[in-house]
Amino acid sequence: MKRILKLHSYFTLLLVVVPLLARGTVFFSDNFTSGNDTINQASIPGGNPAAGTSYTSWDIASSKGCTTNDVIYPGFFHAGLNSNSSSGFWEYQAMFRPSNDPAYLVIPGDYIEYSVTFTNIGCLIGTNSTTGPLLWIGLYNSGGNLPLAGQLSDSGLQNDSSSPYANGNCANWQGYVSQIASNGTGAYASCIFTRPIQNGETGASSHQDLVCFPGRTGSFKEPVGTQYLVTPAAPINLVSNGLFTLSERITLVSNACVTITNTLLDSGNNIIFQQGTTNIVGAGYLTSGFDGMSFGALSVNASSLLEVNITKVLVTGRGSPYVDYPFIYATLTGSTLTLNWAPNWTGMILQSNMVSLMATDQWFNVPNSSNVDSCVTTINYASTNVFYRLVFPQ
Repeated sequence: MKRILKLHSYFTLLLVVVPLLARGTVFFSDNFTSGNDTINQASIPGGNPAAGTSYTSWDIASSKGCTTNDVIYPGFFHAGLNSNSSSGFWEYQAMFRPSNDPAYLVIPGDYIEYSVTFTNIGCLIGTNSTTGPLLWIGLYNSGGNLPLAGQLSDSGLQNDSSSPYANGNCANWQGYVSQIASNGTGAYASCIFTRPIQNGETGASSHQDLVCFPGRTGSFKEPVGTQYLVTPAAPINLVSNGLFTLSERITLVSNACVTITNTLLDSGNNIIFQQGTTNIVGAGYLTSGFDGMSFGALSVNASSLLEVNITKVLVTGRGSPYVDYPFIYATLTGSTLTLNWAPNWTGMILQSNMVSLMATDQWFNVPNSSNVDSCVTTINYASTNVFYRLVFPQ
C-alpha cells in the first residue's frame, strides 16, 4: 500500500504554494561566551542560535600534535600547534547542527555561508613561499557520524585501510573545502576542492582529516579529492595579531548543481581575497545538505608557532532543515512550475491528480520522478485543479 506522507496542492488560476523557507536563518552562532563549548568531546551542538547560545565540541586533528593550551577562554578559542614547524597542520572538526538535522539547500537560490573570525597569532599566510602557508575552511554532510572524541594526531592521520581510523566518524563526511595561499602554485595554489567520503579508502589517503588538499605531499597522507578551481597566484599577507574573517558560501543553482565562493576579509570588512567556482555538477557534486564544518591551517615557518584566537563562528543561510516527512516546495516562473523536495527523500515517487482530491483513482506517476529530488513541468491553464503528492514506491 502506498503511504501519503505530505500533500501540497495548487489551483493554477487561483493559488500557487509559496516555499516556506527560512530566509536569512542563523543555523549556528558562537562567540565562545556560552560556557557550554568543549574540546575533543565529539558532542553535538545545542542552545538557541538566535539568542547567541550555540555551542558544540571542537575536535582537533593535527599532523604535529596540538598545543597543550588549546583552550576556550571567555570570548575566544585559542588553538594551534605545540611546536614550531615547517610542515605542521592543524584543524578543528565540529558539528553546527545535530547530525540528524542537517540544513538542506532545496530551492534554487538557497545558500549556506560559514564564516570564522580570528586573530592571527603566528604563521598564517605571512610569507611568499610557493609551498604555503595554507588556510582552509570547509562545509560537509556528516552522514550522521560525529567526529572522533579526543585529540587525533600523528598516527591517527598517517593511516591506511587497516587502520582503526579507516572507517567511521569523519571518514564518512563529504563536502567542499576552500584553500587560500600566497603565491602558491599547483597543490599549493588558492583553490576549491571536493572532499568525498573516505570510508575504507585504500589509497594513500588519510581518512579522518578534512581540509588537507589531496595533491599536496608531506609527512602525512591527505584525503582523496578533486581540485575544482585554481586561482592565479597573488601575494596575501595576514599581519601578525591582525583580525580577519574567512568564509565559504555554497549556493544551490539547480538540482545537483552548486556554486562555491570563499572570501577573506580584514577587520574593516574589506576584501583581501575572493574566489568562486562555476557550476559544480556531475562527479564534483557531492551534497546539498550540511551539518559539519572545519577550519585549519598549514605552517611553513619553522621560526614561529601556528596559532590563532578564534573569536566568532557563524553559519547562516536560506535553507530547509531536515523534516521527517517529504515537503514539496513550489516555484513558478512564467508557465514553468518547479517542484523540489529535500534530497533525503530521493526515491519517493511524485504523483499528480488533475480531477479532485476525492478522486482517489486519478493519481498517476509523473514520468522520471522516482530517483530525483525535483521536477519541472509546464502549467496547462485549462486545468484549474491540479494536485501533487509524494508516495513511497510499492
